[in-house]
Amino acid sequence: MKALHYIVFLVLLLPVQAFGQNAILKGKVVHGNEPVLDAEISIPSMSYGAYVDVDGSFNIEVPSNQVLNIIVEAEGFQKYQASFRLKDNEVVRLRIKLKQELGTVYIDTVLKEPGLDTLPILKPGSLTSPMGNFEDLLKTGGIGVSSSNELSAGYNVRGGNFDENLVYVNDVEIYRPFLARSGQQEGLSFINPSMISSIRFSAGGFEARYGDKMSSVLDITYKRPTRFEGVVSTSILGADIQFGNESKNHLWSYNTGVRYRSNGYLFNALPTKGQYRPVFADFQTRITYSRGSWEHSLMGYGALNKYRIVPENAESEFGTVNEALRLSVFFEGQEISQFNTYLAAFRSRFISSNNKTKVRFIGSIFQTIESENFDILGQYYLDELERDISSEEFGESAYNRGVGSYVEHARNELNGTVYAVAHKGEHRYRNWELLWGGTYKHERIDDVLSEWNMLDSAG
Repeated sequence: MKALHYIVFLVLLLPVQAFGQNAILKGKVVHGNEPVLDAEISIPSMSYGAYVDVDGSFNIEVPSNQVLNIIVEAEGFQKYQASFRLKDNEVVRLRIKLKQELGTVYIDTVLKEPGLDTLPILKPGSLTSPMGNFEDLLKTGGIGVSSSNELSAGYNVRGGNFDENLVYVNDVEIYRPFLARSGQQEGLSFINPSMISSIRFSAGGFEARYGDKMSSVLDITYKRPTRFEGVVSTSILGADIQFGNESKNHLWSYNTGVRYRSNGYLFNALPTKGQYRPVFADFQTRITYSRGSWEHSLMGYGALNKYRIVPENAESEFGTVNEALRLSVFFEGQEISQFNTYLAAFRSRFISSNNKTKVRFIGSIFQTIESENFDILGQYYLDELERDISSEEFGESAYNRGVGSYVEHARNELNGTVYAVAHKGEHRYRNWELLWGGTYKHERIDDVLSEWNMLDSAG
């Protein structure tokens, strides 16, 4: 019986010892600062061969205490070779820079498969736009994206509406406020430009894996820092702070961003004069834990957007020398709009040891609490001005053509919650690729609209 117990103990101990004989080789394949998406990594001694991930990264579980020869190849680049000998449970992170191969260039006409284009990453602080939103890059990129308001984060693609565009950040679908009107009240968009590692965009013809909206898809990947990094940007319009780091054992990492913006200086240039007091602020973070073939990440987001305006009296003169007119408008009231949005998401990703099979499990909860309250009373007077140059009252009101008034009233409330659970997977076998996935989504939106306008026109 003692001998039997000893044999059972050895059998149970064997998997623990075998687990200790592995190590992790991970990193990214780049050319300059851009990922090489079609790079293939092979290790002949392991009979291992696979392509890198969509952002150029790889994560390989390798045997320890063995000399491993790693080969990286990509069309148009010189071959990369290196040898490694890793200790038990050691994690080595590489940044492999490929050099372009000089030689004969052949140009052929090919049909591009439907997919996403990779957009360049902007350096922090280089996005010069009124709101500092990432979406402003799409509007100026010449890729079929347009917008009717430079203060808006919404955009239209090929004539579609702004809510027909899909936006993903690390496999999590992102929503925007429902009540926000194009321009003034929107505030900051979800995407923080300082936290991005890769951008993929398609203005049509994207794959079914992204969903069923018709206009476009924007696929954002937030970076996972490999060492401490930070960005601080300030201006009279606000401040942006981003920082991240990785633990010494390479298991944990975090990427955090905080933004604050008040665009009162910009809004004072609008035709409607008034006391503009907008305050937009958000906080978001992504915490990642990886060990072996598994990676778990938690993303949290919270945004507080408050918009307040008290319009002031306005006066405008127009017309010709023979018919000079003046429009005077007197305002009373104010508008107060507030949009608070929150998101919590969890993702688990598994990559097989040969990098051919990848599965992801995603769960998210999105909540938005929105309100629009305004009572604006406007009364206007249309006067014809004195045209006689010799008159002492030249340029003053000669007589009144008409008087009008209008009232705008709103008490709009919206509370929305979206729960989503998704599974995605892919498997590569030689020249074949199998993709599968499914999503369950539950949306609950309580929308109470109480809005009316009254117009008493002067004709």
